[in-house]
Amino acid sequence: MLAVIATSYSLTHLGVLIRGEMPGKVVAMPTSEVYSDPDLAWQLLRLPKHHLDSGIQAQLYTGPEDTLLLFRPHVTSGFLHSLSESLRANASIWKRLTGLQILPKQVMVACDSFDEDCQSNIENIRLIKGTLLEASVSTAAESGQSLLGFVYSSGFHRQLGGTIPLSPDLDLIAKQTDLLMDKNLAMALLAQAGFPVAKTHPFARDTFSPSQLDSLDDGKYVFKPAGGAAGLGLFPKGTKGAVLATIKGHLQKLELDGTLPQKFQLQEHLSGPVWGAMGLILPEKKWKVLQVHRQEIDAQGRFTGGRWCEPYQAQRMEFAEKLFAKLASLDKLGYLGLIELDLIGEKIIEVNPRITASSPICHLLSLEKKLQSHIGNSFRIRQLDINTQVQFPRQADKLKLAEQLIQETHNQSGTLILPQGINPIGLSRVVIVNDREDSRYQQQFLAELRRL
Repeated sequence: MLAVIATSYSLTHLGVLIRGEMPGKVVAMPTSEVYSDPDLAWQLLRLPKHHLDSGIQAQLYTGPEDTLLLFRPHVTSGFLHSLSESLRANASIWKRLTGLQILPKQVMVACDSFDEDCQSNIENIRLIKGTLLEASVSTAAESGQSLLGFVYSSGFHRQLGGTIPLSPDLDLIAKQTDLLMDKNLAMALLAQAGFPVAKTHPFARDTFSPSQLDSLDDGKYVFKPAGGAAGLGLFPKGTKGAVLATIKGHLQKLELDGTLPQKFQLQEHLSGPVWGAMGLILPEKKWKVLQVHRQEIDAQGRFTGGRWCEPYQAQRMEFAEKLFAKLASLDKLGYLGLIELDLIGEKIIEVNPRITASSPICHLLSLEKKLQSHIGNSFRIRQLDINTQVQFPRQADKLKLAEQLIQETHNQSGTLILPQGINPIGLSRVVIVNDREDSRYQQQFLAELRRL
């Protein structure tokens, strides 16, 4: 009887890389896996959970031998043509400015349904029915390519385990990822271990009574679903807190509407800017802080931008290193892999055991030497800004004008404007390299883009 050999894996700044020794990789970002409450998307948005996925923001992580997977609920031929133009335009921008090739060898669009005329071939784009998670795993199994597990949840692990033999280590990583993505469990674990955390009160829908709030101290609080992300269900929105009377009224409304989450928490409201520390927890209690950044939170409580620069990181690195050293030594956790801590002041407010909206910072920093080979040996990354709310034009002729505008901005200032992916149907995420401290060239670019 032949022994079954577990598939190899490695821990990277993008997540868990499965079969990293294989040529080419499958790049798919099923961000819906960050919602550990499977009902939340339907309760609050009336959307199936997998409809939260797009994947276009993952193009910057691809190479010329890779397969990029995206999701669209219903695909039309018009969408496919726009997608083809968007992918080409972004690859052209990156090639000219950085020398890097991010046009994937193959693009696959997972979907629930598609128009009949979509059967006509568009170069290097194929359709596959199913969710983004299902399509990514089946594609990796069929192609033999490596696979990036951006969010190594139990859902991802189960899907993957049905196709290839997996190391027992990955089962533990998946379970601990689930634990830390549950905001109630994560904050309780860190509090018990002596981490500096915002005071957090956990609740469950099945046992909740408004009278439970009577024992809480006066002050302002923030309501969060325990299984949510990206500000979904946050109350009040933005960075404000609410007094208990207002919180009680909100919870009563959720109960009446039937939208009270399975698990939720009330967290003390802390004033001040939000910042994040991202790093890796490695075997043998080793660890590495990858980057420290400032966050911009919009009126809906979502991450809409961030900034990395050496002075800001240096001010907070010692404290971040203490946190990661303590995490790595925490025997009861056992987690390995990518993790980000969100903080206000020196108190942790959230734990994200996965890729986040700030992950392009890690990725660009890892590419600095490659950028030097194209731009010049004197090139250094001094500042990185992320903007998740950029609207690119959808018409092909105007998209070419946007490309020219990006080139002109670089010629004028040396600033690199690098889309993570150009979304043909919505807002795009962009990384800006070496802008001025006042974001002058980003603001100038955005103003001119709006005039196209």
